[in-house]
Amino acid sequence: MERISLRDEVARVQAEREQAQEKLRRLGKAFVDGMVDEPDYERHKAQLEFDLTSLVVPEADAVAEAGRLVQRLPELWAAADVSERRPLLLTVLDAVYVDAREARRWSASGRRRRSKRC
Repeated sequence: MERISLRDEVARVQAEREQAQEKLRRLGKAFVDGMVDEPDYERHKAQLEFDLTSLVVPEADAVAEAGRLVQRLPELWAAADVSERRPLLLTVLDAVYVDAREARRWSASGRRRRSKRC
């Protein structure tokens, strides 16, 4: 249900953005044709540009950005040096847990062996 409402919200915001862009285009045409004086043009243009910057769905933008990051992760990892990999890991992982009672090590041959307890 939440997905549907987010999708509807994205569609609504997209439609409003398109309307504002069309108004901005028509305003520019009216200014060029001399139908709107410069102070009115600047005022209306500033309002429409503000409307455009405020017409976003933060959840959708964050989800889209996270999806792009996950898709590019192998490419980013391969290109990153050691100092860049740590922040990349911190972005992806919240925490890493190690169960010391069940810790196991792998030998070079790939056979599992128990690690020594301290």
